[in-house]
Amino acid sequence: MKLNNILITLGSNIDEIKNISEAKAMLKEFFGNLKYSTFIWTQPIGIDTGCFLNGLAYGETHYDMEQTVAILKDIEQRCGSLKEEKRMGIVRLDLDLMKYGETICHVDDWKRTYVQELYKELNL
Repeated sequence: MKLNNILITLGSNIDEIKNISEAKAMLKEFFGNLKYSTFIWTQPIGIDTGCFLNGLAYGETHYDMEQTVAILKDIEQRCGSLKEEKRMGIVRLDLDLMKYGETICHVDDWKRTYVQELYKELNL
């Protein structure tokens, strides 16, 4: 069974430490021990809310890309994220698959300063 490298962004702007901690525990259930960057506070982009706590996670998975994205969305929901709240700028948890194997996802997000800095920190 082939393993693929994955890179995930984690972000929250409400109960940030609690939500990120819960997400890390759930991610471990599916992906084992991930390597995490530091988590930093960033200004919101495109919404008028408080700061976000953001970080990156790197690891490997035997799940295919679609299964991996589905797992991330399930974890968001298990942490209480609601689409209605996101429309109001409340982001309990946002998990995005940034890279799966050689496939780059969320191309525009790679331009964000925090993604570039934290990616360098992971020394991949």
